[in-house]
Amino acid sequence: MKKIYLLVPFALLVILLLIIFNKKPLQNNLNDSNNKVSQPTEISKTEVIPSPQNNEVTNNKIIPNDNLCSQISKEFVTNITGIPIARMGTINDFSITACDYYLTEEKNSPYIVIVLNKNLKVEVQKTYALRQKLVISTDPRIGTDHYIVTAPKEGRIVNINLILNPENFIRIDKNVERAIDNEGLMKLAIAFSKRLWFN
Repeated sequence: MKKIYLLVPFALLVILLLIIFNKKPLQNNLNDSNNKVSQPTEISKTEVIPSPQNNEVTNNKIIPNDNLCSQISKEFVTNITGIPIARMGTINDFSITACDYYLTEEKNSPYIVIVLNKNLKVEVQKTYALRQKLVISTDPRIGTDHYIVTAPKEGRIVNINLILNPENFIRIDKNVERAIDNEGLMKLAIAFSKRLWFN
């Protein structure tokens, strides 16, 4: 009888050890299966290759204080707006960094302009627009902080302003109305906002 009582704790110890040793391989198998599930996800992510147009719109971030013409090609503006750009001109000084996109080679050509305004208070600019009886609005398709200035009678967009901070903003504009319509300005603002990099 004493032998049976001695065997019971020994048998329990053996069962406990078997459970412990069998549990570790089970956990390893679970970890292996988790790894097997996650690995294809990682591979599939790296295999996705964006199209050249998407790559240009989303991956090439804009650095606002650098020369805008070197960052925003005339091909980019043409692809977004559908308007052929013949040439570009740039202005860089302490108050603005700008790129003009001319529709023709002529001296007095219509042009689209993208301007980084430096050290101009955004709220002051909004107040000025309101005093001119212009309308201030926003559009959810533009992915950054912004405001749109519109002439209410004609319904034309005067300019679109992408706000970098309270004293710096990028204005998307034109020198004459025939350079670009409302839809073209909106397309450009939406695409440009996707490429902005804030300091």
